[in-house]
Amino acid sequence: MVSLSKRESMHFTQRMDERYGLRVNRKARSELVACIQNGKAEVIKKLSHSRSIFRVPIFLSKELCRLNDNIQFGDRLVMMYDTKRGKLATVYPIGDKRFY
Repeated sequence: MVSLSKRESMHFTQRMDERYGLRVNRKARSELVACIQNGKAEVIKKLSHSRSIFRVPIFLSKELCRLNDNIQFGDRLVMMYDTKRGKLATVYPIGDKRFY
């Protein structure tokens, strides 16, 4: 597996904080990746051989979601997943007309 640079690996985390006010850690990112890899996320669009767009259910901590007005427990967020690296590349804002 090819590893991401520090800048690339931080992009997803920064976008989750910026767009939804969610501070996800390594464990939360791993759970989201597992959701995609286990087929629990809906495939929206395949962009290339290595990147796809998924609608991923958010089952992070109820406490984390309770403190946030932008997202509720169980919401589905649209994320880009890099299959080559096995990492989340970015998360799109709710209402992005391309995916919602």
